[in-house]
Amino acid sequence: MYLFGGRAYTPVGSALIYVNQLDIFDTVNLIWQVGSIVNSPGTLSGYTATLVNGIIYYIGGRSQQYAFSPMTEIYQYDIVADKWSLKKATTADTNAIPGPRAAHSAVLFDGKIYVYGGLYFNADTPYDVPAKETFVMLDTVTLVWSVPPYNSTNAPKLAYHSASLKGALLIFAFGIQTDLPQAENKNNNSTYYFYLNKPIIDWSSEPLSGTKQLSPSSTISIVTKTPDTPTETALPSSQYTMGKMVIVGTSVASVLVVLTIIVACSLIYKRIKSNQKIKRESNNPDGQGAFNGVEIPPDGNKHSYLQQYPPVYPPVYQQFAPQQLQPHSITGMPSPPIQQH
Repeated sequence: MYLFGGRAYTPVGSALIYVNQLDIFDTVNLIWQVGSIVNSPGTLSGYTATLVNGIIYYIGGRSQQYAFSPMTEIYQYDIVADKWSLKKATTADTNAIPGPRAAHSAVLFDGKIYVYGGLYFNADTPYDVPAKETFVMLDTVTLVWSVPPYNSTNAPKLAYHSASLKGALLIFAFGIQTDLPQAENKNNNSTYYFYLNKPIIDWSSEPLSGTKQLSPSSTISIVTKTPDTPTETALPSSQYTMGKMVIVGTSVASVLVVLTIIVACSLIYKRIKSNQKIKRESNNPDGQGAFNGVEIPPDGNKHSYLQQYPPVYPPVYQQFAPQQLQPHSITGMPSPPIQQH
């Protein structure tokens, strides 16, 4: 990780302090080192740094309050040799020379550095103004600036924004809008998509808090390049929204199924307990004992009842033959004879 220059924090109203130092952080060994600043641009802030084949290209920025670095001066730092060099860039069209800027963005795609947005000001400007030529491109081989063919109608003028590259899809977000000098709120509330793989670069936008409105048939083309063979994959733009809907729907359905099972089990359990209670009450309505579920008739009919329902004797009585069992004088139930000792 290479950190160069920048501006130190100072209280409001104090003189600005610009730093001339190159700090290198080893992400493997977690060690800070200091790089060479010989032939460096000196103090610099608000620039972009783009790594191209082991060389860092420093573009734009300012060295003091109103001292902007011209876009024709490209400082390069060799991360292997730890050496600085200054290269001069030219323009393909003298009428489209990119103006100096700070707070812009830069990405590398297909051997070219795409620079977008930024702002400029001096002692005479009452407010920050958009940089001249919003969207420019630097050929890293010839060091020639040009304006890429793109749909410039209503293209956003941004500064302090982020730029992310996914294949050939360039995405801008956050930052401020530099073409609204009188507005109290200049915040950029949209995300912008630039399609670099098209002959004429087209773009679209969506609110940061909303869903991108595209027709179901429209696609976002993403190019993935390898050293040998480029491949292109077309992703339906509606896939992102549908994926979220499927996840939400599946989660809700799972919760409903679990709740349904819990309620059903609870109802079945209560029904079983209720049936058992009713059965116990029907078998013993008055809370009195019963003999095998059959009511014993009054004493006058005991003999006829015993003839109709012969008793089943426990094992202790089975050692006596039926004729040896005599009726009990009180209960009338058969009992074994009394043995004399």
